[in-house]
Amino acid sequence: MGVPEDNSGVSLYLPLSILGFVLAVASVGIRMAVRNARDSSGRRSLPSWADPAYFAALALSESSAVFGLVLGLMGSGWKGTLPLLAVGALAMLSNHPAAFFPRREED
Repeated sequence: MGVPEDNSGVSLYLPLSILGFVLAVASVGIRMAVRNARDSSGRRSLPSWADPAYFAALALSESSAVFGLVLGLMGSGWKGTLPLLAVGALAMLSNHPAAFFPRREED
């Protein structure tokens, strides 16, 4: 009798990879929306929802790395795990606080 093969890691590879990349791009999109927010006179301003947007962007970028970790724990191997971990790390690095919040001008 042969040992049955467990293909659950392979069957989740494509959906989790696509979702991980989409969420990483969405996190960068949130950052772009905050940076390009303008007030009624057309000047760039920090919106009131910048803090929740910052936390949402970090959560979205971290989720792609978590998907890579899940695939690795399910036996996907480094070829399935490393791209999602790298995308998650790059998205988190691009969403650093200085990218969301402008520096305060010193008088």
